[in-house]
Formats: sequence, C-alpha cells, structure tokens
Amino acid sequence: MTPDMLLDALGDLDPALLAGAQARFMPGEQTPAKRRGGLRLRLLAAAAAAAVLLGALAAAMAGNVEFRTTVFSFLHFSAPEQVPPAGGAPSGTQLGDAVQVQYLPLSLEDWQTGDAALWQAERSQDGAVKSVRFAALEGNALQDIPSEVTSFRFSDSAGTLTGQVFWCVRNGGLTAVGEGSLLDGEGRWEVQAIPGRSDAVALLLRGGLLRSFDFRVLLLDLDTGESRLLAVPDTLTGITDFSLTSDLRHALLTGHVEGETGQHPYLLDLETDTLTSLEETLGTALDRAVFLDSGTLLLTGGEESCSAWVWDLSTGAVEQTANSLPRYDSAGGRGVLDLGGRYALEMDEDGQIAVLDWKTGARSSPIEGFSLAPGTRFLLSPSGDRACCFLPSEEDGSLDVTQLGVLDFTAGRFILFDRVETEQNLERSLGWLDDSRVFISAQGADSGLFLYTFR
Repeated sequence: MTPDMLLDALGDLDPALLAGAQARFMPGEQTPAKRRGGLRLRLLAAAAAAAVLLGALAAAMAGNVEFRTTVFSFLHFSAPEQVPPAGGAPSGTQLGDAVQVQYLPLSLEDWQTGDAALWQAERSQDGAVKSVRFAALEGNALQDIPSEVTSFRFSDSAGTLTGQVFWCVRNGGLTAVGEGSLLDGEGRWEVQAIPGRSDAVALLLRGGLLRSFDFRVLLLDLDTGESRLLAVPDTLTGITDFSLTSDLRHALLTGHVEGETGQHPYLLDLETDTLTSLEETLGTALDRAVFLDSGTLLLTGGEESCSAWVWDLSTGAVEQTANSLPRYDSAGGRGVLDLGGRYALEMDEDGQIAVLDWKTGARSSPIEGFSLAPGTRFLLSPSGDRACCFLPSEEDGSLDVTQLGVLDFTAGRFILFDRVETEQNLERSLGWLDDSRVFISAQGADSGLFLYTFR
C-alpha cells in the first residue's frame, strides 16, 4: 500500500481519535515514507497510521517508570502567546516559569526528524540514498553531526545485494538512514532502527508476491558490516509492519497467512521459530500491539469496546489490565481516547478526564479544569513520557495551532496555553525535537522556527 493509499483510507476517521504518532505533520512533502519525519497536513489522520505501525512506539516505551495514581496539576495560562511574523520575529519570550519560547529565522522544511538527530538525504533517480547530512539544533543554529557509513554485502541463491547505511549516534540514540532497490529494480530495501540498540539495525527487504520471496529481514552490524538473515516464516505474507525487541528474541509482524483476509498481528519467537496469532490467542480483534520492553508486550483492542492485555514474554503469562471500556465518542463526550502509547485519556459522563495506564490498569484522579476541545490532537514525545496537546484550526492549508501544551505522565503535570495572531503565518509542521522541545515550522515574511522548551 502506498502512502497516498494509506492516507486516503484514513480519511473517514473521527479526528478526535487521531492521536499519538511519532511523527510531525508536513503538507506537500514528497519524501518517501521510509523513516520520514512527517506526514502531509492535508490529512492529519496520518497520525493514526503512524500509531499503529508495530514498533514505531517501542522506543517510546523503553525506560518508562511505573505510573502512579496521582492528581495531575493543570495550568492553563491566562495570557496567550502573541505569535509574531515568522522570519522577522523577536528572539523569544517566557511563558510563566515552565515554557521558554524562541523565534528563530530558520526552516526545518527540508529536514527529517530521526531518533537522535535531524537529517537530509541526497537520493539518486530511483530513490536510493546516496549521502546523508545529520545535524542537531543547538542554540539558534543547526550544528552538523559527523556521519558514519556502513557498507554491506549479502549473497544468497537470488543473487547479491549491496548497499550503504548512513548513521550517527547522539546522546546514546541512533539515527540510521538507508534505502535502495533490490537486484532486479522491482523490490526495495530500507533501514529500520532497533529500539535500545545503537550497534545494529534491521534491513527490511520487500520483494513482493511475484518474486522468490515476499519479505525478508537482515540484521546488520554497523561496526563490522556483517549481516545475517533472520528467520521470518514464508507462510506469513503481505507484511506491512515489523519490529524487534532489543535482545533480538522476539518480533512483531502484521500480515496474513493463506486463507485469511485483511492484516493481522503476529508474534514471532526468533529462538524457537514459533509464530503466534495474537488475535486467535486472545479471541478478539486488536487495534495495536507494541513492545513495552524486551520482555513485555502490550495489546489493546476489542470489538465495540476496548480492552488491554500485558503479555510476559519470558513466562507466557497474559494479564488483562482493562476490560470492555467504552471507546471515546466525540458526540457523547465520554470513553477512552488511546494516545498510541502506554497511556490513554478516559472521559466520564461529566466530562472529567483522567489518565489511564494500560500496563497496570491504574487511573489518575481527574485532571481538574481540563476539558477536551473538539479537534484536539496529541503527539507523543520520543520517550513516550510526555504528549504534546495541540488544537489546529487548519485554515487555508496551515496548521494554525491555536492551543499548545504538554501533558507529562510521570511528573503528573499538564501545561496549556492559547496562541493568538497565528493567521499571519503559514504553519507548515509541528513535532518534537526531543523530550523537552516542541517546534512549529512556519512561513511568514520569511521562514521561521518557533521552538518551545517545556521544563
């Protein structure tokens, strides 16, 4: 399925359900879908697509502390941010004690957001990556990060595949970029980072049903260039999503076996080559499956209601942490709104909103003073410990963010403020740079970057 097909398929989703993607929103972006930092603004529904990609949130779940049933403090600033014209703005401002704003005369429109750095790729005519520039936003400017390159060569009965992976490590995190054609120019290969690993990446080879194989995975050592083939069952085809645990013992895949219709999630034990249908095991349809860590799998789903299960991969024990909760209904204003990570928001009949921890089933006390405005979106930070809350009006092709804030799940704090005079700029994209900084890329008199640091 192409990115455009996926966007079109999501067009009828309730906007209130489009939450928690590890991506930024970018209108008119033509970059191939592989590891791109953003998706086109014309359908913010793409956030939901990112949320269901197996493993896209695995890194976000790593290292999360146990959720405490607590009272979330909610601060909605009384004074709004006076948004200046992009490119001709003052240096910045302070919003209370918790938010620092910088107005920078630079653009991120040509950059992609990686796991540890920003990047730009030079590509050949067939889309293969020829070179990559890595950078980080330090102070008021982009600072280049040295690029590492690992060349690989893999041979089997189908021939020999060669390629290059460009990567950098910053603050312990890995950003890796690579993509190209298979031998006959029909199939493609691409790079996928492995959560918690900076020494190895997965190479996903998509051959298609008309080739000798449909889907293969190579494990590439970035230091030595050595690669080995992981055992992915040939019985599972049409694979759209794949993710690995950091210990390389388990994988999640979305695909189907012969006789099935649609795509379904499967768990693969790479030590025993055992493939398990997660939906058959639980006896229900699933919305998503993600690794919380190398030993824990989180599953959410159900038919008309929503339930959650935690699967201990070492013992095989499955615990249900939430049972038949009503899904969020924007018309009724109640139910569970899944943010795509470990946490969800739960709204009762009175409109009170609490935080639900899918892993433990624990709920916070209601967030006093917070009500969900229609059209509000949530975007998870790289660690998943925070979510950016923003309200776009989407006027004339612009995000036009009129409310912006951050919900901190582990600190029990929610900060929100209004933004005025946004209509003077074309706000092209919004995203996280790291766990503390949110950016809005805008075009006014010139290009500008509005950078919000949440303490």
